[in-house]
Amino acid sequence: MLLIVDRSKRSAIGGIVRKIAVAVLALAAISLAGTMNQTVTFALSDLHLTAKDGYTVVNLDDALSTLEPGSPCLPLKSLNLLIPPDAEITGVEVVSSENVVVPGTFRVYPAQPARPLLEGHEVPFLGPDDAVYQRNGDYPGRLVDFTRSGSKSGYRIAGLFVYPVQYNPVSGRLALYTHLNLEVSYQEKAHPVLGITQSQAELFSQDVASIVVNPEQVKSFAPRTRALDGAVDYAIITPASLVSAWQPLLTLRRSQGLNAIVMPVETIYVHYTGTDNPAKIRAFITDYWRNQGLKWVILGGDHGLVPTRYGYLPYSTYTVPADHYYADLDWSWDSNHNGQYGEMTGDTLDLLGDVYIGRIPCDNATQVGTFIAKDTIYELHPDTVYLKKAFLPWEWLWSYIGHGGFLVNNNIKDILPWPM
Repeated sequence: MLLIVDRSKRSAIGGIVRKIAVAVLALAAISLAGTMNQTVTFALSDLHLTAKDGYTVVNLDDALSTLEPGSPCLPLKSLNLLIPPDAEITGVEVVSSENVVVPGTFRVYPAQPARPLLEGHEVPFLGPDDAVYQRNGDYPGRLVDFTRSGSKSGYRIAGLFVYPVQYNPVSGRLALYTHLNLEVSYQEKAHPVLGITQSQAELFSQDVASIVVNPEQVKSFAPRTRALDGAVDYAIITPASLVSAWQPLLTLRRSQGLNAIVMPVETIYVHYTGTDNPAKIRAFITDYWRNQGLKWVILGGDHGLVPTRYGYLPYSTYTVPADHYYADLDWSWDSNHNGQYGEMTGDTLDLLGDVYIGRIPCDNATQVGTFIAKDTIYELHPDTVYLKKAFLPWEWLWSYIGHGGFLVNNNIKDILPWPM
């Protein structure tokens, strides 16, 4: 059948088709956008005010602090929010809030510049920034902010920064926001979804649930799973000269149901590419994590045998040994190719571990044997009599902002099997 269309109607039909196409695209875009709500609460009893050198130090339990030098040092709560595995956070806003004014007037301690702890010299006190302290308005002036998401073992985690304490430097007024109802926006199909094995998902989901504020969505926001024959669970990376020394640990792990292997560094250096040997080791771990179901990695030797990566510190001449380089496998720790690894500005890294990494810093077969003997006794025949208490000493790192080792100790306490 031949269809004849009047020329005068052709442009009208074309216009209708274009409108339909635009409408379909618009609907597709809308379908990719999503929102979720999250409630955050704070108690006035968790707020602590301490006098220091004519200022007031403001701390909030389990919170960090703002770090803009010379500006008021106020509590900052960092939250991890699980979002769909292919999504990217695009915005956050406060839907509703409640606050209480702290009785009194205050002059809040100014944040100090970052400083290394090992250089052995005092950094002079930095006074208040007049441009901030003479401003008649709330500081920081915003209640919430967000940062680009990262991927932890295939799970997509976005970062929220909540500023529950607002301060007016001119009036000296402090207000604590005790209740915030947040609406988070995200865009789906912004990232490729990594397929992981069911075994990886079962293990990693527990870790993810422990660090996000919405653990109830771990199952619904999980990455896709895939079947994999002969998956490798556990890998020991060590020099060829120590391969035989690690065999007892390999046998133990296999008896526990893990598919465990020993991989000589020499083999890695031949079969994987990278700018240097640490990069080649990371490439091996990434390959086995993505394609072989890898979950646990042991660096079987001191840094002279299994090299470490050194991270960059912008405020120091020192670099920091960072085996976390071998756990955080997304993107590059040196995307700007300047040889300074782990720069928070300029490099791509999210600091979320994708595998579990550990180093056993042995130098020879005798030390390996000693470690395995002790580890085997502890694992298979633990002394259940004396392990009733844990002593966790700590010290102040930056007392003026209430930052000390107790923050780490609290994290350790939370994962210990209480009551002991």
